[in-house]
Amino acid sequence: MSVNAVYKKDLAALSPESLTPSPSPELNAIESFKALVTSLVNPFLIQDLVQALKSATTTKIDPEKGILPFFQALTLPEDVRQSLSQLDTHIRTCEKTQAIGKDFKLFCKQQSKAIRARVSEMNKYSNTFFHLSEIKQLGSVTMQKVDKLIATNTADTLEEFLLFKLAPFFKPGENIGAIISKKTEAINPDWDLYTLLAEIINSRAQQTLEVLTSQALPQNNTYLERLEAIRKKIETFKQELIQNHGALLTELIGSLISNQLESIDLSLLKGTLLHRRLKNIRKDHLSDLNVSISLQALLKKIVLEANYQRTVAEDQLLEVSSTMNLLRDATKHVQRVAGKKVSFFMGNTGSGKSTAVGFLLGANVVKRANSVGESVLCYKLKEGQDPALFPQIGQSLGESETLYTTGYLAPNGAGIADCPGFKDTRGSDFELCTNLSIDEAVNQVGSIQSVVAVVPAAHFLNDRGQSILELIQTIRDKFPFAFSDSDPSQNSRVFLLITKIHAIPPESLSKLQDGTRFDLLAKEAQTKISQLSQRIDEASVFQLRNLEQRRDTWNAIHAMQSQHQVDFIDVKVRTQRKHLLSKYTDASGAIDKALYSRAMDSGAMQQKFGKCVDMAINTWKDQIVLRFLDRIPSSIAQHTQKINDNKVSIQALREKIKQIAAELKSKQAPQKKDLMSELALTLKLQKNGQSKLVEKKQIAALQKANKSEQAQITKHRQELAQLAVVIKTQWKTLEQLKAFAEIVLRGTKHPQNNQHTLEVCESFLQVFDTRSAELLERCDAILKTSASSSGGSKP
Repeated sequence: MSVNAVYKKDLAALSPESLTPSPSPELNAIESFKALVTSLVNPFLIQDLVQALKSATTTKIDPEKGILPFFQALTLPEDVRQSLSQLDTHIRTCEKTQAIGKDFKLFCKQQSKAIRARVSEMNKYSNTFFHLSEIKQLGSVTMQKVDKLIATNTADTLEEFLLFKLAPFFKPGENIGAIISKKTEAINPDWDLYTLLAEIINSRAQQTLEVLTSQALPQNNTYLERLEAIRKKIETFKQELIQNHGALLTELIGSLISNQLESIDLSLLKGTLLHRRLKNIRKDHLSDLNVSISLQALLKKIVLEANYQRTVAEDQLLEVSSTMNLLRDATKHVQRVAGKKVSFFMGNTGSGKSTAVGFLLGANVVKRANSVGESVLCYKLKEGQDPALFPQIGQSLGESETLYTTGYLAPNGAGIADCPGFKDTRGSDFELCTNLSIDEAVNQVGSIQSVVAVVPAAHFLNDRGQSILELIQTIRDKFPFAFSDSDPSQNSRVFLLITKIHAIPPESLSKLQDGTRFDLLAKEAQTKISQLSQRIDEASVFQLRNLEQRRDTWNAIHAMQSQHQVDFIDVKVRTQRKHLLSKYTDASGAIDKALYSRAMDSGAMQQKFGKCVDMAINTWKDQIVLRFLDRIPSSIAQHTQKINDNKVSIQALREKIKQIAAELKSKQAPQKKDLMSELALTLKLQKNGQSKLVEKKQIAALQKANKSEQAQITKHRQELAQLAVVIKTQWKTLEQLKAFAEIVLRGTKHPQNNQHTLEVCESFLQVFDTRSAELLERCDAILKTSASSSGGSKP
């Protein structure tokens, strides 16, 4: 549990009223003091109090001296002093000081354990802040407010509040900010109080995120969390259909087939719990994602996925199918700018990249509260502006905008590619999708006019700009010349666009705008290089290399700023739009596409991609295509042959029975016989009668066997219809898998894909090329037959 979680847990135990200096009637002085100590936000203040209490209770408490002498050297807030004074008065007049001492010893032991947990998780910024004697003077209610501001506000708001609350503890005219800032030099001599507070807020936000993700998250916390929550509901719905309502699923598939896969009969769900759950999922789409979807479309989507899962029936293959469905759409979102001159915008998730792109495309951006009270950005479009021509932002953000490179046309006719956000934590399949999408976008565009790295201003103040350095390294993996002097002509088309400039104070922004911050970061790296240069060991060599790269990057950015390649965007200032758009889409220069390093050509990506394609081919070729074209028809043919063979046998037995009947009839004719002849005739008649009975039993057994064989044929025909639905509805996936197999074979220059994967891809391409027409024809024929036999149904 993080420090923030511990604070919240402690604070939740007490109401604000219980934190006031005067104890409630229900609490005596001892319990009131304990409650106040427990409620304190500052762990180092609690530590001081616990140490003093330990000293006071080590020996027998002297009623005459009390306990105040043990606390005289401490810097304490007024509410604590008042509560301590009441406790001291109580002890002086109490006869059971020994019992009080034991009680406090146990309390100190418990608090010491809690404090150690808090302090061990505190970072150096919070540690320094809470150690300040001035901060320890602030009362409990004030520190609660400080803790709340750390969690919810910016550094300038927190700094203003602190300076106001600290004023009574300083002489009139004293520069409080300067005095406090001087005490922060233990971390960095160039830091002031604001920078320290910004670092605390940033680190606390990260800790809070870690706590939230490890506990039950509110479903409306962020878009991706809400999306994941709805996905889980859909998955539960699908599993319920597959495992407990197999017959209903078959009926729903039959309804789809009857309606040429266009619509589904909703009445099949009427009156069931599933119908109510389907309505709730639709409601969640609208309220949490701002996505409107009909019950008809939602049920069709779920039923098709459930049918596929029931058909494949292997968890590992289902996971691969999910990945392939993501990868399938990796190329379609850039078709709008295929063959055009395009600028690529890249940045981490949450950098404001899509908002900046929408602004440059001509949309006006405003703030509003969404359905759960969060402040989000949205477009205020002019009459005639089509929302589909702008990136989705805020509450409208969809999964495609977080996964795929999407192309847009700017007012000046140039193309803009909004790349998916980097540092996505959703897994390797999303990483594959992101990289394939960017690769294919570069492949399809006519030329790369520029690369624009988008970063929020606050990231330059946090963690020495580490997130920016990581983004630049990611961009360099694709464009090796970016943010360096290795190829000045190519780097001249690389830009840094700084967003969210109002999230930092004006003085910090001015240091970015005049380059002071970049210069300072470069000098810091150089200082550490000089210090490490005195050491010669393996670790220092590695650190030196990283520090040199850090220094060179900051120097490169500083140099780029002098070349007007660093811009600050304010989406409220519309006069910036034309200037920035013209700069980034300038047709006078371009980046050589040959210098782009394809992510999918890297060994690691080829290995991941090859493994994924290998397993997807196994699903489609063996579990679906060959099963549909060969194995099930072959099994039907075998069952049919058995039925025909049994029919021949039945016919032969019936002929034999006729012969026996005729023979019995002729033998029973009245004849003159002696006794022996009559006895022989009787025995023969009995034998023929038994033979006839045996033949009849054999016929019954063969007829029963035929019923069983026919049931198997019916089951297989049902499977064929289900497979035909899968093939027809996912034909694009199958075509894309062919393209992916070709990509794997093109990557044979990398030894990462083993021979088995390459052979699998070659075999699949051969099957697809020679039998795809047959596959489609067979699908159409089966669906047509199934639709006519079911008689059709209304949606």
